Amino acid sequence: MGHCIPSLDLAKLLASHCLAVSYVTTPTIARRLEGPVDESRQVSGLDIRLVGLTPPSAIEGVPEGRESMDLLPPESTIPVFSFVENLRLPFDSWMENQGVCRPVCIISDMFIDWTVQSSERFQIPRVVFATCGAFGTSVLHAVCDALSKNALKQEGDCIIVENVVSSALIFTREQIPGRYFDADQADPRLKILMGKMESISKCRGILFNSFDGLESRYLQYWIELLSGKPIWSVGPVIPLGCNAFMRGKSADISEDMLLQWLDAQRPRSVVYVSFGSQTFLSQEQIMALARGLEASNQAFIWSIKVSPENKFSCRFEQAGI
Repeated sequence: MGHCIPSLDLAKLLASHCLAVSYVTTPTIARRLEGPVDESRQVSGLDIRLVGLTPPSAIEGVPEGRESMDLLPPESTIPVFSFVENLRLPFDSWMENQGVCRPVCIISDMFIDWTVQSSERFQIPRVVFATCGAFGTSVLHAVCDALSKNALKQEGDCIIVENVVSSALIFTREQIPGRYFDADQADPRLKILMGKMESISKCRGILFNSFDGLESRYLQYWIELLSGKPIWSVGPVIPLGCNAFMRGKSADISEDMLLQWLDAQRPRSVVYVSFGSQTFLSQEQIMALARGLEASNQAFIWSIKVSPENKFSCRFEQAGI
């Protein structure tokens, strides 16, 4: 959902300029976004259409109605990638059926690389949308590029990522799992990512959910890499006045309760903890992190995600909120 929600925000921004936007996704995601899209149509008159695509055949490891990483265990990454790869034919069929109203541009998530072939087939530009900002995409591309050339450097327990805006970044093995960089034991997901990173260079341009004042250095990485292709920093794409509590799954804490607690804290004193929609912690990991946060004596808000395979839930009365 860290990709889907910003993509919908971008669709709203485009539609606010009197453009007709088709938001193409999976059936499950389409159903989850029906409420926000209907509200945008009724309140703002935006022309946004949800399109849910299904692969021609079932994908092992992705049950029907659960083709979203936050509904599956962590080991389902590769089956979900396979699910998405198999959406190309349904997408091309949908494009064919649009007739004279066929779209004039494809704005694709950076991980959906088959849109390169679709844009070539229909002779329309393909623009990549990087929902996670310029720093993360720069590091990921630099790592994948170095691995493809067998040029990634390791010094002791550190990994050196060079040529990121004419400098090098140093990561410890605790920051990036070593298995990603061991040729004999490389995580198979890495090869998939390497192919997707390579496809970015075939785009007409990149939209970043960021802004120059925050990531100018890493936006420059892409400007140099793409040799004159346009780079647009259009973020943050979250609409002004948007109710953040309506942008994802419902929380156990009400918005009023959260804001009341935050207002009672000193400025710049609260730590926010979240591992995103694709990371699930075990009961032991949750308790260990809870003890560490409590021992820090730092006020914090912690977004705890419950694994679909592990219904363990916990509640902390004293630690944080």
